[in-house]
Order: sequence, then structure tokens, then C-alpha cells
Amino acid sequence: MSTINPAQSSYNSYQVPAAQTSAAQAPVAPPADNSHAAPQDTYTPSAAASTTSTPAASTPAASASATSTPAATNSANQNVRGRPADPASIRNLMRETNHQVDAVRRLLSSALGRTDPTGQGWWAQRAENLQLNDAERAEAQALVAEDGFFGVSQTTDRIMDFARAMVGQNASPDQIEEMRSAVQRGFDDVARMFGGFDNLPQVTRDTHAAIMAQFDDWAASAGGSATTTE
Repeated sequence: MSTINPAQSSYNSYQVPAAQTSAAQAPVAPPADNSHAAPQDTYTPSAAASTTSTPAASTPAASASATSTPAATNSANQNVRGRPADPASIRNLMRETNHQVDAVRRLLSSALGRTDPTGQGWWAQRAENLQLNDAERAEAQALVAEDGFFGVSQTTDRIMDFARAMVGQNASPDQIEEMRSAVQRGFDDVARMFGGFDNLPQVTRDTHAAIMAQFDDWAASAGGSATTTE
């Protein structure tokens, strides 16, 4: 594809009327030649001046802009990287972390507690309560058995599913350890209900051990280290 030169296009558009005028006045050849020469002499310097002046005017401005903009950007970036984190962002992060910890502690108090039928401890106590009839004790014993709804396996799975949902499957080792700490606080809350960790039902102590073992595996898979809480 050929490129149209604006200078040539303008010049040709000027020549056409001149040629027609020359054809109408056939005998008068010299004026026709002068009319051709005049536009060429007049137009060419103008086009050259226009071509020369436009880049000259724009180039320094573009150069100055290209030089100053990265400098300003780099300076701004350096300030962002160099200054401490925004206190408001830190407060928001702390509130989010505290919210997660509170949610985990509430879950464990409900899942392991002794005050209502939603808690493992409540059914564990019924399983050993001799004041209940055989059918009631048998029901409780089935629920806290290994394959029961309040047994070690299913209770551990529910708590760990909740913990993973809180921090995400791609959690960092630090996030996993923070969640482990929150779960431990939940167990501490439940232990206080029973007068100490050693007074927890055996099924609850076994659940604690199983959960901490899963945290070890989770941390190891994320590149962290095992820090099981006794």
C-alpha cells in the first residue's frame, strides 16, 4: 500500500486549477510556467517550516513529560514503601482477627459445651449419668462413640472445616497458627466449664488431640512447623 504525502497532495490540488487555466489560455505559456513555479516556491518552505517546527515544539515537552513522570512516580512509590502501615488498616485487621477468634470460641463453646444438647460435653455427661434410664444412656453413648455425631471424628471434622473456612484453603503458616491459637482458646473456655482441662470428658480430650494433630498436618502442608499445644 502506498503512503500519501500530504505535501504532494496539497501541491497537486493546487496544480490542477493552474493546468486548466493554462489550457484555456494556450498561447500564453510563460505565465502558466510561472504559476506552477510560484506555488512550489511558496508552498515548499511553508511545508518544511511546518514539518520542522512541529516536532521541535512538541519534542521537548514530550521529553520533559517522559523524564518527570517516572521520577514523580518513583518518589511516590518510595514514600509508600518507606512509611509504616496505615494505623486504620492495622485496626481493621485487628478487628477482623478478633472477630475470627470470637467466632471460633463461640463455635467450640457450643460444639463441646455441657449446657445444652448441642455440645459434646452435654452428651458425654449423659452417657455416664447413672440417674438416666438405660435407653437414655444408650442414646448418649451412641452419639459420643467414635462413629457418632458427637464422637471424636465428626466433631473434629466440623471444627476443622470451620477453621479452614475462616482463613481459606491457601492460608499461610502464620494464619494457620493464629487459627490454632483461637481453637485452643475455645478449648480453654470449655475446660473452665468443667473446672480444668483434666476434668474434661475423655471424648473431648481425645477431640482436642485429634484437632491439634490436624493443625500439625495443615501447617506442614503450608510450609510451617508443628507446634501442638498440650
